[in-house]
Amino acid sequence: MTDGVIKGTGNSRWLKVPPNIKQLCPDFDTMLDVMIQGRFPFDQNGLNAEGWEVMGTLFNKPNVLTDTTRSALGLTGDATINQAFAAIPTAKMLHIYSYGSWRITC
Repeated sequence: MTDGVIKGTGNSRWLKVPPNIKQLCPDFDTMLDVMIQGRFPFDQNGLNAEGWEVMGTLFNKPNVLTDTTRSALGLTGDATINQAFAAIPTAKMLHIYSYGSWRITC
């Protein structure tokens, strides 16, 4: 996985506001009031690659828990990461400790 690094130029994401934003906020002061109240409507409309120094690995289902891994662990449906960790058969894990010519397997 790669960590994302934002350039800090203020353009790492796109915002999309509703088509009637001018009616909702007819002037700058109204817009500021709505923003201060936490009621300014917008959607994050994706990442803008130009605002990133390094685009990170996306955090999404295929990158976190693939269907193949889910099935291999005997899970079905919308399994969570926590369920996947719990399904790892710890009793069957092989721990090998080596010291010199001695090799102990538990």
